Amino acid sequence: MEHDNAILIDELMKRGAEVSVATVCSINLVGLFKRYFGIELPYEPKIYSVLPSFMPQFSYFFFNPFMNYVALRKAIGKEKPDVIYVDGLNYKIPHHVANTAKIVVYLNEPVPDHCIPELMGAKLPIYARLYRKMFESFLRLIIEKEPIGTPVCNSEWSSRIYKEFTGKQLRVIKPPVAVEKFYSRKKLNLVTCVGVFTPRKKYERVIQAIYNCQTKPELRIIGSKHMAHSFYLTSLKRLVRHLCLEDRVHFHVDASFDELRDILSHSKICISSGIEYFGIALVEQMASGCVPIVYRASAPWHEIIEHGRYGYGFKTESELADIIDKLLTNESLFRKMSDAAKKRAHAFDQKIFRQKMANLILTRC
Repeated sequence: MEHDNAILIDELMKRGAEVSVATVCSINLVGLFKRYFGIELPYEPKIYSVLPSFMPQFSYFFFNPFMNYVALRKAIGKEKPDVIYVDGLNYKIPHHVANTAKIVVYLNEPVPDHCIPELMGAKLPIYARLYRKMFESFLRLIIEKEPIGTPVCNSEWSSRIYKEFTGKQLRVIKPPVAVEKFYSRKKLNLVTCVGVFTPRKKYERVIQAIYNCQTKPELRIIGSKHMAHSFYLTSLKRLVRHLCLEDRVHFHVDASFDELRDILSHSKICISSGIEYFGIALVEQMASGCVPIVYRASAPWHEIIEHGRYGYGFKTESELADIIDKLLTNESLFRKMSDAAKKRAHAFDQKIFRQKMANLILTRC
């Protein structure tokens, strides 16, 4: 369950809406949201699922969208909803329902990865190519070619990519960040990356840059493990061993919210090294006083950093290593950029998303 969904569910409940959730596995959302997002829901929503709670490992395979689709159809059939909010995919909604219910689709990733210029022609491992082929075959069965209802993009960058791909412009509501829940403590020579362990994140770029750094900083990579890409995490650990960086590079898989927040509070630098459609985790790190360094061919460089105004951009691993060393050897520069990053993070405060998205959903017209 994504952070933006957690915040939206919380907001809708607080506004008096009756919320039901369709998901692959039966889960305790109250406990889950508290542990990973620090959100305390007013009540446990009704859950419509396909698998029992003790089978979460099956929710990560390529047929995950299909099971979500089955759960969604089950929820629609039982609840007869006034509003259907779909996160990520343009699921096929029965025509009689689409004619009576308001449908809002939040497109976090509006076009497939391989349609983004930076990733076109990228050589993927055979397991990743096989996964993509199976995944896309399932998608053709359950999604509409064109967005239904009211489609919304998560960033201006995503909207531009979508328009280039389809010729159509979508409205934008930027994702929420709970900036007030993050804080800065005594900073260490610590670099962090946060995100799911998938090849698109390109964490190997950061590991190689850490190896090249003269300042010898410590790197923490924090995120959840997608079972379909478990080989990627294994390859990262193999790279760390090959470079003899076991004492300076550490992985935190499925860390709790408290653990995440504590690590970020001590970190000086945060890095977004792959393709992102927005970059929620990056803003959380900035709210913790981390100076951001982002890959220049991705949304954070345009949307969050504003081409160097609130952080740094890089293209090569050597360039990344030089920026890290510069920040770690110049305390006044670090403090200046850290303060700028914290102020910038507040531009994406969750209150903005809560108001815009909840108003969109709860307004009938």
